[in-house]
Amino acid sequence: MKLFASFFTVAASECFSNWGDSTTGCFPTEVTWACTATGFTMSGSLSALYENSQLLTAAQKEGIITVTDTHQKSVDNALSKDFGFDSNGDISISLTWADLAANPVYVSDTKQIRFSATISPAEPIVASKIYWARTDSFDIQCDYPVEMTIKTTFDTHQNAISDTSIGTTTSNDMIGEFTLSSYKNSDYTETITSGSPISVGSPIYTRITVADFPASLTYQVLNCAVQNTANANWETDSDFIKLWQDQTCLNDNIQAVGITVDGNDGGSSYSFSFDAFTFTSNSAEQNTLTIACGIHVCSSDTVVSEITCQNAVTDATQCETGYSLLATTGN
Repeated sequence: MKLFASFFTVAASECFSNWGDSTTGCFPTEVTWACTATGFTMSGSLSALYENSQLLTAAQKEGIITVTDTHQKSVDNALSKDFGFDSNGDISISLTWADLAANPVYVSDTKQIRFSATISPAEPIVASKIYWARTDSFDIQCDYPVEMTIKTTFDTHQNAISDTSIGTTTSNDMIGEFTLSSYKNSDYTETITSGSPISVGSPIYTRITVADFPASLTYQVLNCAVQNTANANWETDSDFIKLWQDQTCLNDNIQAVGITVDGNDGGSSYSFSFDAFTFTSNSAEQNTLTIACGIHVCSSDTVVSEITCQNAVTDATQCETGYSLLATTGN
């Protein structure tokens, strides 16, 4: 699921020529904005944001544009960020939700998290023919999915069963910059490459990290699996092996081979390791496999209580047949 951006303003009966009309009111059609995995960007000009901008005084042209978290506008001493127009009359805003200390809300009908920023001038001009808008501000909204899957791939060489190469991928669909990557050592300093392979049976140290993550949120790793993507029909053929599911129910076969789940380190990192293997159904010399992990975002406190964390299985009898509990050193 992709990010979604929208403008929202207080409803207006009439919009100016450079402002569009929608069910929610007037919005600046000549302003460019976009949601990112960590926040949003916006760019525009004096003429895009003001009616009769040529009448602005020099001081007004240098006026400050303030950005605040929409959901904390009524909070005293809420964090805000100020931006100004340059000498050409242009303005560019790039912010992360973490830098804005933003709090999201949960959109139940779409099962998404919504962050919103309110854009407003420090001193709205409303008493003359120069206007900011029919209202003194407008909002930029960005919606993110609550759950997603992040992946990384590794290649196995079946002849000598000793060559494994692993890459790193970053997902841009969810709030925060999630990265799943694997290493040869527990210090996460030795990357696995075709020139520096890892033998089947040796541990693959895998870590999930996230950057620019709002303090109001945390995340859970619900499940991880190794997919035999060397087989184009791996999904139809069910050609994959789950490492664990329901956060704490580990595959008994994988436990026999070797797996350790350290879990969350109390910060932004989640780690686990398992002994490298390949699928016997593959006959080619080199095959590409994929590690895929399901991520669930939830509230780290009571600010967004609707975005609840899922309860991990703690009773071994609740694990499906073929899975059992394994104590973790993290969360």
